[in-house]
Amino acid sequence: NPYLIYTDISNSDFNFYKNKILFSSISAKPIISPLASSSAVSYAYDYKGSFIEDGKKIYHLEVIPRFKNEALFYGSIYIEDSTWALKSVDLNVNKGALFFCSEFKIIQNYQQLDSNSYLPVRRELFYNIKDGNYNIIGNTRVNHSNYNLSPTFPKKTFTSEVKRFEVDAFDKDERFWDANRPITLKNNEL
Repeated sequence: NPYLIYTDISNSDFNFYKNKILFSSISAKPIISPLASSSAVSYAYDYKGSFIEDGKKIYHLEVIPRFKNEALFYGSIYIEDSTWALKSVDLNVNKGALFFCSEFKIIQNYQQLDSNSYLPVRRELFYNIKDGNYNIIGNTRVNHSNYNLSPTFPKKTFTSEVKRFEVDAFDKDERFWDANRPITLKNNEL
């Protein structure tokens, strides 16, 4: 399906702690993170307030791109007091930087897994694609769980194989998906 923007975790890395985010499905240019070391050149920030969540103070900052047609985000980020860890992002990409989508938005929530690790637990993408007379509205939600922060691998685990599918991967019946899909689909989504 050419309208699927996000097909698996290997084709996109929405790591806002990196200076640039590469997501070639929507932008030919790398998108500068609002947390990039040089972000003050590309963004202005507006403090919108704070609130308490799970006993911790969270700051709400509005992210404002300085250049409307560059590969930049706009929207909101939520940062935890004292650790300065991201708790959530609700960001759109400037329309001028998009080449396949007419709109693109990401909501990403983080959870503290140990004293030093805040990792994404929910990632949701919303996008519109204009194709001739059609306006395709897309939504992808990815839930992350069961992180292993200290994996051990047996020798010769890694080979030149990039991706592998089990023989029955594309033949799963409705019962399999009912038991394994964390989000129930609506009838029109099915």
